[in-house]
Formats: sequence, structure tokens, C-alpha cells
Amino acid sequence: MRKMRTAEEMLAYYRENVEYPKRTGLFGEEDPEPKDELFDYKYLISLLDDDEYVITFFWGYIFRQLHRQEHKEINWTYIFTNKRLIAKCTEAGWQMLRYKQINNILVNAEYNEVYFDTDGWYRGLADVNIYHEDIDFIKHEIAEVMPYIREIQEKEAQKKKFSGSPAEEIRRFKELCDDGIITEEEFEDRKRELLKFKYVD
Repeated sequence: MRKMRTAEEMLAYYRENVEYPKRTGLFGEEDPEPKDELFDYKYLISLLDDDEYVITFFWGYIFRQLHRQEHKEINWTYIFTNKRLIAKCTEAGWQMLRYKQINNILVNAEYNEVYFDTDGWYRGLADVNIYHEDIDFIKHEIAEVMPYIREIQEKEAQKKKFSGSPAEEIRRFKELCDDGIITEEEFEDRKRELLKFKYVD
């Protein structure tokens, strides 16, 4: 799984995967004025924690109604890191979700949409449209990132099973083993589990 920690890496990734040349900016919009291509990416990198990196990202847009017959296309970028999902809007807004809040992410190729099934409603994740040219790419990236999200969720679920600290739990299971309630093999299995999840955020 890729680990993008710099604006340069994100720009290279974007250029590699944008399939039609008219788009010049991160958010899929044409920019007639010359600008620093790394500007958007530098801003996104600035949102990350010191131990955080980008796994993948893709772009989409949401229609906002201005008047009865007029809609505006608001562009969003969806950044998946090793910790969370960051949804960044062109209109100087963003939303951040921990992976435990995401139930599923589905692509509807027929209607050019991405559906985020989350715990709660988030403006940047509702009625997300995607460009037709990006459908295969986005489907591939979501198929890769969802197992990682499931893994994070499983680790969180495992942590909740243990009421005390890892050291306390290991001592408790050792007592059960010494008393003959569980076998030595069962104790070692539990010990490995506790040590495995000790450093999970």
C-alpha cells in the first residue's frame, strides 16, 4: 500500500491517474491563470499528523442549489490516510472521519456516483458525483482501501474486548492458566492478541 507524505508524491499520483488532459487542478477544474501546481497538495499535507500519510485519494463533486433553476458544482477531494478519511472542499471547508464511522463505500457506475455509508450525515459525503472517466480508477482504489478500513475497525473491536490494560489482561489470563482454567496454548494466543493491539491508536 502506498505511503504519500509529500505534496510532490500526491501531484505525481494525480498526474498518473487523471485520464483526460483538460483537468489541470486538484479539484478537476480548469484554471486559466498560471499557479503553483503543488499549492493544493501542500495544503492537504499540512492537515496530516506527524505520523500520518496518504494511502489514496480521488475527486468528485456535489451540486448545491443556488436558486430554483440554478445549481453550482462544488468540487471535493476525498483523501484516505492511515488514520482517517479527509473530505476537502474547494470552498475552504473540510470534514474528517475516523474509519470506525464508515460502514461501506460503494460506486454506482450507472449514475456516476459514490455512496458513503457512514454513522451520521456529512455534507461532503452526501450525493457525491464522479467523472465518468474516473469510474474504473475510483472503483479500484475503493476496493483496495476498504480491506484496510475493515482491518482498522477489527482492531478497534478487539481492543474493546479487553477491559484493562494489556499488562493487566495478560496477568489475568496467566492466573487462569496457572489455575488450569485455560491451557498454556490458549494463554499464549491471548497474550499474542494483547501485544498485537497494544500500540493501535
